[in-house]
Amino acid sequence: MKNRNATRLMVLNLLLLAALLAVLAWAALGQVQWHKPVPQRPDYRTVLDGVGQPIALNAQGYDVLVQQPLFEPDRRPPVPEPPPAPPPPPEQAAAPPPPDVLDHARILGTYGSSRYGGVILHFNNEDHRLRLNQSLQGWTLQRIRGRVVTFRAADGAQRELVMEHQIPEPGAVPPGQAAPASNP
Repeated sequence: MKNRNATRLMVLNLLLLAALLAVLAWAALGQVQWHKPVPQRPDYRTVLDGVGQPIALNAQGYDVLVQQPLFEPDRRPPVPEPPPAPPPPPEQAAAPPPPDVLDHARILGTYGSSRYGGVILHFNNEDHRLRLNQSLQGWTLQRIRGRVVTFRAADGAQRELVMEHQIPEPGAVPPGQAAPASNP
């Protein structure tokens, strides 16, 4: 029963809306009247102004066109002017050479063989592993002979670093060994 009443109400609303729309359309269209426009005689003289009179030409690019005609088969673009020379760089005082990495480096150990080995290097508060022929800040590890390690710079300079041994304090226990037990 509710559905029937809702449907009837919906149809009634649609009919009222359609009637309202028809009244508004009739009122709006009934007020519109078409008026015939006033005829105007065409004026051809404004269209023909300047016909038959000489036109002022711009001869600014005429020389270029004569030298390089548009449809010439061997036409090439004009040669551009060379750019101006760059100004000379301002003179600066020679910067001091950067500090040598190997001045503050320490060899902590070597590993491998003289052909395939490497070193453990300590500098800048860090430990670095360096293999043979590997570079570190401009220095290349060239050779390992026992405790002596040879580095070569890009300019050909050579430096040798020697691995230093620490001398244990008297009574210190070597790493990896247990301290001797004391008997009372």
